[in-house]
Formats: sequence, C-alpha cells, structure tokens
Amino acid sequence: MKTLLTAFLYILLFSSVAFAQKKTSGIDQYLDDGGFSNAKLLGKVNLTSIYQGDLHLSMEYLVSKEFSVEAGAGVLLGYYNDDPLNNFIDTGDDSLKNPKMGFSLSAVLKYYKDGMDFFYISIPGRARFIPGQIQLYEVSFAPGKQWVWDNRLLLDVSIGLGIQHQKSMDSKSYAFHAEERMSHSESSYESFPTKNRLIIPIAIKLGYLF
Repeated sequence: MKTLLTAFLYILLFSSVAFAQKKTSGIDQYLDDGGFSNAKLLGKVNLTSIYQGDLHLSMEYLVSKEFSVEAGAGVLLGYYNDDPLNNFIDTGDDSLKNPKMGFSLSAVLKYYKDGMDFFYISIPGRARFIPGQIQLYEVSFAPGKQWVWDNRLLLDVSIGLGIQHQKSMDSKSYAFHAEERMSHSESSYESFPTKNRLIIPIAIKLGYLF
C-alpha cells in the first residue's frame, strides 16, 4: 500500500510538471496575460501529507506582493506514516499502526522575497485529531520555493525545522517514542512517553492560481 501510494504521488508530481510546459522567469511577465498580476488566491493539495495519511487541501491569499496567509483542512485517511526526514533526528517508534479516521487543520504565514513566483520563508502550523486516540500539533520554520506556470498550475516545495507535540487520548496510541510507555509503570505514565520532539517537515504541494 505504501509503495503504491508513493509511486502514485511521484507520477502525479512529474506529470503536472511536464504538463505545465513553459516556465516563466517571473510573475511580472503575467502583467498583460489574463490578469495574472492581479491574482490573489491559490488553491493547493499537499502531496506529502497524503503519504502521511492526511488528504489536505488549502487556500493561500496574497495580502501583498511580499506577504500571504494560507489556511487548510484535511481528512485523516485511516493510516499513518511519519515524515521520512524525521528519521535523521528521531528514531523513536510509534503505535499508530491502525488509526481511526479523523481531521486536520493548518495555517501558514509566508514572506516572499520577490513575489509569489520566487523563494520564500514561512511559519507553517498543523493540528491533527484522531477522536479517541491521539492529537498531534506541530509548528516549524520552513524556507521554500514556488513555481507558477503560464497555465496557472503551480508547484510549492518547502523544508523546515520545527517541534511536534503529541497527546494520547487512550493512553496507548503514540506517534513517536511509544517504546517509552512500555518501560515505565502505570503510576509514572503522566511523564511518559516523550510528548515533544524535533521534526524536519517537508511539503510538496500542487496547486492552481485563481
């Protein structure tokens, strides 16, 4: 299942890039092309979150040429995969082998160096809720790059460093360091397992400029 899903995401990503064809050198080239320069809204789907079990959609609003805000919501699909880059700083195991379905919320603040078709720095936050099992909260600092093509398709890639907090609702479901729960007595549960950890989140999003 994981192999098929990963293959599907790669096919979708590279197909969209190939379909986009001609890349512009900057958003200023849109000044006389269908109102691109006046566009304020970008719709996106997060491919990496699908790998993690979160079908997440978001909308980004350009407050100005330099600043934007993005908000999203998703459906947790009943499976869980940790971000693969987290293994570089955290090898703790998890007990979310068969999670229930749930939902997620996200928000991102962005600063673009030279318009939305260029490098940016961002502060993304996300919360995931699996009723009766676990709640996950994370916030990070993430630089990235966004490409916008003539046909209004876009690709948004970022990588960051942040912190994640977990709150088990059933005292047995954990996203990381589940082994600590097994090595301590019931009386000491409130302190274990570790509730916070460093993360290296990566986001690959496909979208459309409205």
